Amino acid sequence: MTEKDSITLPWTVTSHSMDETRYIAASLTQLVLPGAVVLLRGEMGSGKTTLIQAMAESLDCPVKVKSPTFDLVHIYDCGAVRIYHVDLYRVQNADELSILDLPYADEGGSLVLAEWGDLLAPFYPEHFHLTCESLGPQCRRFRLDALGKAYQRRWKNWVRTQMTKKGTEA
Repeated sequence: MTEKDSITLPWTVTSHSMDETRYIAASLTQLVLPGAVVLLRGEMGSGKTTLIQAMAESLDCPVKVKSPTFDLVHIYDCGAVRIYHVDLYRVQNADELSILDLPYADEGGSLVLAEWGDLLAPFYPEHFHLTCESLGPQCRRFRLDALGKAYQRRWKNWVRTQMTKKGTEA
């Protein structure tokens, strides 16, 4: 991660390795729990699935997370958290979303992580929006924004926690 990475919204952070991506994912997991919705955007190969896999790994998920491209949704029970991993790449319009059985926003033990998730924005007006960008074979840039007052509050609390951690590490 570089010095240029921001601590304001939108938050931008760059990963130069899989280890850094795992660290970013673990930090993001602390931000989004409990009960959040994260809508991911990015080209194929930009790191969406990899980031979600690392987030599940940080929650000690007992199974390997795989992309649900053809199933649309995979559900993983990771301790007290149920991850809904959604991939809407093949979905053409919002009418097709009626078959999904997703939790209500801010449902305590649920975490919705939706790749190509822009179609879900009307159903979850408050959410985190995460853009993933490939900058090379191992290098990824992640840009996070918080939509809605509750999610912006979460962000501010998380930043305070991160700054406190950095202060105690010095």
